[in-house]
Amino acid sequence: EYTTVSFKKEFIDDLEDYLDDKPFTSVKSFLKHLAVKDMEAEEKISEEEAKEIYQKLEKLGYLDR
Repeated sequence: EYTTVSFKKEFIDDLEDYLDDKPFTSVKSFLKHLAVKDMEAEEKISEEEAKEIYQKLEKLGYLDR
């Protein structure tokens, strides 16, 4: 069973441009890689760091409140 996660088209376009010369076959495989890598990482980011990242992405227009 699957679910859908929505991102702004501009964000996906930026990721596709970034991935042009990377070994990932799709945005989906890249995002899955990042999620797994983060879950396996021994060092976790703090809640404050997570808030800062969220705010930066929001300022760039990638997230809506």
